[in-house]
Amino acid sequence: MTGQPGGFARDGAPGPDGRAAGRPPEGLGPYRVLDGSAPGPAAQQDQPPWQDQPPWQDKPPWPGALRRPGGPSGAVPPGHQVWAAAGYAGAAIPVAGFFPPLLVYLLWARRSRFLRAHAAQAANLALTTSLYLVCLVIVAGMLALDSVTLGLAAGAAGLLMLWSALVVQLARGARAAGDGAFRPAAGWLCATFLRP
Repeated sequence: MTGQPGGFARDGAPGPDGRAAGRPPEGLGPYRVLDGSAPGPAAQQDQPPWQDQPPWQDKPPWPGALRRPGGPSGAVPPGHQVWAAAGYAGAAIPVAGFFPPLLVYLLWARRSRFLRAHAAQAANLALTTSLYLVCLVIVAGMLALDSVTLGLAAGAAGLLMLWSALVVQLARGARAAGDGAFRPAAGWLCATFLRP
């Protein structure tokens, strides 16, 4: 009889302490059998709930792919899709757009992974856009020192492009939230301030 670490026998014969091969002492909880057979009922009973999620649950298989943060089955509790879409709609407000998704984030972050992910992304989009807006005002102001017309034209064109890019990302996120899924926003427009 050849012994394994911990007194387990490899060939199915009882180990030095009289236990059957691959069986730990009682009360040790989950275990893995050394001979490659399936774990016993204690391992199946004490398995954490997050281990039954598919591997794509936490990370999308490719950039821009839809993923479902609602839980193992992808089910989203009723009403959460509306709150997520409201966070995206509130983020479209030009100056103070980060307050509505921030409010949703603060109210629901600990209760729902789905709302936490969507509210954080909407708030991050709005905050990043606000920083781009500050940079745009500075550049337009510098151009206005040379020519007021040039500064106003460059500022208006930049503002139109920035706001249209924000609205496209918010619409994609709101559509995914309505479907009970999550679509990551473009990285250049969504810096991470709030953790999803």
